[in-house]
Amino acid sequence: MTNDELRRKIAEAKGWTIIDEQSHIGVKDKSGLSAYEFIPNWPVNIVDAWELVEEMRNEHEIDIASDKLSDGSSTYCMKIFTFRGDGKGTGWRLEHITTADTAPRAICLAWLEWKLTCSANSDSTP
Repeated sequence: MTNDELRRKIAEAKGWTIIDEQSHIGVKDKSGLSAYEFIPNWPVNIVDAWELVEEMRNEHEIDIASDKLSDGSSTYCMKIFTFRGDGKGTGWRLEHITTADTAPRAICLAWLEWKLTCSANSDSTP
């Protein structure tokens, strides 16, 4: 998935409607207000991506780690934990784990997986 495709998927998962298919992307939010604004560059810009981390931190424990590989490249790992509250072990259960070559991209992939799982769970609730 390209960074542009990932940006669009995140915007759609946030409930935004893309109203301009040109390089200047505008959105319409859930309230129906048409606001021409640019979709944040979450997969590239760590400041934009951190907005997604803050959203997840409201409900979960987050772990972000980096590692240098033997070829000199780096990999970033994002883990999302949910508190079980059952009194066993640390009380945290690993919900999602993603890896990518940059921290913002790892954050985006984790957020999208988390958001799609949340949506699927709420859709299955009677």
